[in-house]
Amino acid sequence: MKYVVGLGNPGEKYKNTRHNIGFMIVEKAVQIANAKCCSIEETECLGNEREQVSGKVFKRGCKELLSRIFGSKSVDCSRWRSYQNMSLCEVSRSDEKVCFVKPMTYMNLSGEIFDYLSSEVSPEDILVVVDELYLPLGRMRFRPKGSAGGHNGLISIENSLKTKTFNRLRVGVGRAHTGAEGESGQQEKLEGESIIDFVLGEFPQSESALLNAVIQSAAEGVLAWAGSGIHQVQQQYNGINLRV
Repeated sequence: MKYVVGLGNPGEKYKNTRHNIGFMIVEKAVQIANAKCCSIEETECLGNEREQVSGKVFKRGCKELLSRIFGSKSVDCSRWRSYQNMSLCEVSRSDEKVCFVKPMTYMNLSGEIFDYLSSEVSPEDILVVVDELYLPLGRMRFRPKGSAGGHNGLISIENSLKTKTFNRLRVGVGRAHTGAEGESGQQEKLEGESIIDFVLGEFPQSESALLNAVIQSAAEGVLAWAGSGIHQVQQQYNGINLRV
């Protein structure tokens, strides 16, 4: 089982903000996969069933867990389901199963999802999709490990996993002239605008076409990672510049 965790903040207020590009990308990846997944039954009310399912059940995979919660009727893979502090969906690709996860904890507590995901999952089977202020929109970087670079979502995940060695896809949301490309925690101003205001701001209409291209390309890269691994997607995607 592979786990793709897209970082963002829940709620309509944050839906189209730069900080939520991780959510956007995993949602697009699920759409692209366009396959049957999560053999579960449509239901709006979990009631006590949610509380009766132990987090340990998740060690046998998200499909079995969700089947116990929701039943056994098949629906398409665009269906996201709530479990504990996350929204998730499982997609089967050939012999590989991928569980897409959106933490519903708000960014600073993203790592809490790992209290309910399998304790047996290896960090090498996790890919975290995250916004990167110090890359311009149009650039992305797959990495097998690295620093949090001041990103609170990554800091939370590092604290939960107790390691910095897990795959991440950093997707640029910065301006074309935002300093040197890389991972930085430097708290600076962007033309009088604070870092937090910038990342919690929405993409302007002028960037909509570029944003759509970024989401599409990154989602395809996520699916390629699930099938081919980190080193191949690094070679294929790290040099892409969709701005030109």
